[in-house]
Amino acid sequence: MQTLILPAILCWFASILTYILAPLAALTASQEGRLHKIFWWLETHDNLGWNGPLSEGYPADKWGLCRWLWRNKAYALRDKFRANPSENDLLFSYEEVILPVPAGGFFREHYIVGQWWERSYGYAFKRFKIYIRIGWKLKPYIDGHRPAGPTATGMLIPFSIRTDDFDD
Repeated sequence: MQTLILPAILCWFASILTYILAPLAALTASQEGRLHKIFWWLETHDNLGWNGPLSEGYPADKWGLCRWLWRNKAYALRDKFRANPSENDLLFSYEEVILPVPAGGFFREHYIVGQWWERSYGYAFKRFKIYIRIGWKLKPYIDGHRPAGPTATGMLIPFSIRTDDFDD
């Protein structure tokens, strides 16, 4: 059974190392923007090479790649511990969402699919929200969007403090 504690500790430690190693990893990048094989765990499996930095408006150069790696810390490693629910798991999924009032307020989101779960707790303001998230990225499964191809859906999120606008 997949558990959270040990993979979360490993991924959290790897995320901290990303701040130190991303500049070195970017320096080893090939002409296509792919990292040296010893840095496989830093790459973004769903936006390889220069596609990643360009998707966020960073330049397709080594500095842009370094910032991309900082943004997506230990991405391929976190993908190794991904949730991969079956169709049967999806039949028995569970969702509990308490939304903030339109003017803002506290909210929480709990999603469970099979043995995996995602929890978010935060505060919404009029134009953005700030929250913590822990677990696996499951909301797209709950919304009925079974992802095809490489995706961040299902990836391990050990513990993350986030801020978003309301377009998700």
